Amino acid sequence: MKKYLILFFVFFVLTVACSKQEKKEAQKEEIKLGLLVDVSGPLVTYGVNSKHACEIAQEKINKFFEEKNYPYKIKLYLEDTKTDPKLCLDKVQSLQAKGINVFLGPLSSAEVKNLKNYLLSNKLIIISPSSTAPPEAIGCAKPEDKKYIFRIVASADSEGEAIADVAKDLGAQKAIIIYRVDAWGEGVKKSTVKFLKANNINLVQVIPYDPNISDWSPIIGKATNIVKKDFNKNDAVIFLGFEEVSTLLSQISQNSPLLNVKWLAGDAVAGSQKVLEEVKDKAKKIGLYSAIFYSESKEAEKLKKEFQERKFASPDQYALNIYDAAWILSISYAELLKENHGYDADMLAKKIKENAINYSEGKFGVEPITGYIKFNEWNDRVSGSYAIYAVTNEGWKIKALWDFKTKKVIWK
Repeated sequence: MKKYLILFFVFFVLTVACSKQEKKEAQKEEIKLGLLVDVSGPLVTYGVNSKHACEIAQEKINKFFEEKNYPYKIKLYLEDTKTDPKLCLDKVQSLQAKGINVFLGPLSSAEVKNLKNYLLSNKLIIISPSSTAPPEAIGCAKPEDKKYIFRIVASADSEGEAIADVAKDLGAQKAIIIYRVDAWGEGVKKSTVKFLKANNINLVQVIPYDPNISDWSPIIGKATNIVKKDFNKNDAVIFLGFEEVSTLLSQISQNSPLLNVKWLAGDAVAGSQKVLEEVKDKAKKIGLYSAIFYSESKEAEKLKKEFQERKFASPDQYALNIYDAAWILSISYAELLKENHGYDADMLAKKIKENAINYSEGKFGVEPITGYIKFNEWNDRVSGSYAIYAVTNEGWKIKALWDFKTKKVIWK
């Protein structure tokens, strides 16, 4: 009998404890964050990594709120945008109908451009980890046009300069550009052209392509005719597009002169798992030197370890960026609620700018994983350096760093 009484008492205590915990959880106000990433389209590598980073951030932020006795918890609402501007807007409207006013993502500048007017008129806030097109390329003529659009990454001006400087260091005297016709492609193309000319590299031709391309033979034909005529092994094909570079390379024959020159690319290619899975040997032969914004602190190693332990792929820079963005947005929103304010886009935007600095300086007891974060008047991250990745036997490896301060390529 005594044994049964003890068991009953233990059961009663556990039931009460669980009930209290459930009540405590129910009393927490939910901060809803829309997550707009590509998990099945041309930026799938980066979208999946960003999804994983945000899920880890959600766990850690909720633990942080609990330790600080904040009566809030964040919840992610994931939507696959497929990097499609129209679909992305549809997803935002759908999430807004559920009471969601703030978003992490989207990944591409074309999506951001298509959202701009809707965000402005509906007072919705986004923080993109990877949109790099200059403000004018996404339809923003003045900072006021972009007051609800934050980008925790440097703009494409520096990216184009880095690409051109790498081409020069590799010994290129001539180059062709193959670029994606969208807001990002136009922006980084413009910057790259500018700095190729500054480096006295002869830009022989600029070849545009539709983002929905499937048959690359016309592009391959044009590029081949130019390269076989008078390019040497150090001259460059500069590809300014997304992970569709793997499809392009797969359609190039093994004996093509296009595989006898250097290839360079931008941030939407660096670290692509699709490239390694589908065209690693060709990519290794041409180098596929790809420039991507680079900023990591020692804290980044902890997130990389988390990814490894969970059997995820190694996180790219944009996954690191969105992790920090999740912290800044969540803390800022919680502060807004603590001050007894409902959702106020202008007040929240102000807090995001302030708390990016506070977070960077460790004032919340949490260290950023991408180093110091400060937004300029356009709500874009103040420019930084670029890592230059290339494909090797071991996969993607950093071969050099382009230093923003010195404007020099430092080879490893």
